[in-house]
Amino acid sequence: MPTPLGDVSTSGHSKVERASLLAETSRDLIVRVGGEFMRSSNIAEREAEIGVRERSLYVRGRLSATGTPSLATATQVFGIFPEWFMKYVLRRSRTLTGEDALRHYSEVCWEWGERNLPETGDEGALARTLLTIADRADAGALPLFAGWRSAPRPESDRALLAHALMLVRELRGGLHFAALRVHGLDIPLAIVADRFEGGRARLLRSGWSEPEVDELMARAEQHPDLHQAWKRAEDTTNRLFGEVFVGTLTAEEFDRLTVSLSNASEQADPA
Repeated sequence: MPTPLGDVSTSGHSKVERASLLAETSRDLIVRVGGEFMRSSNIAEREAEIGVRERSLYVRGRLSATGTPSLATATQVFGIFPEWFMKYVLRRSRTLTGEDALRHYSEVCWEWGERNLPETGDEGALARTLLTIADRADAGALPLFAGWRSAPRPESDRALLAHALMLVRELRGGLHFAALRVHGLDIPLAIVADRFEGGRARLLRSGWSEPEVDELMARAEQHPDLHQAWKRAEDTTNRLFGEVFVGTLTAEEFDRLTVSLSNASEQADPA
């Protein structure tokens, strides 16, 4: 069971250990809440408003911060979708320019934050600390994170927090993809093993066909320690993400982040 967020600040741990624990215990806030706008009614409403098909703004909008990569590159950047699905979505949203896609996707994120993130009085401070981490972190070989780090940011505190959560989510996600490779897992196989939200249903929702999913499930069954490898990759992700905290924050900033993440985790209840 994950350590309660409040326990991160207890004595008896080194700074690196505390940072790894913080990376683990803040996972739900950063990964789930940070990506909630991507699955929200806000994005569906915006797609209808601008006249593009379902999921088009999610794919083209999220990708837009990386420029105009080829289909093969775009598929590898996302990692979780088969190439035919990426081709289909990008083709049916080709009337949407990269500049407009980035703007609409950003605005959906900000509007979701305004509507759904609670007013705690601390959201601005937490957003600025997360953005400090993002701005000081190494973005090498992390294309989505690097692209979104350069994108425009909103002014209001709750919108800024939604943006900051999205941005550090891209950072953590890029580090997780790297950790999976270290432990011998490709991304589709990792989706099978993911104990949080993976498995056959997730693959089908992500555009993989029944025969492709059958093949992946069969390959997963042949893996000698699939779930243990996924757990080791998750532990490596927490260590790498924790090292980012250590490398980008002063001791005082880290302590403030620990308290702010704890408060936000307790109060975040997105619709």
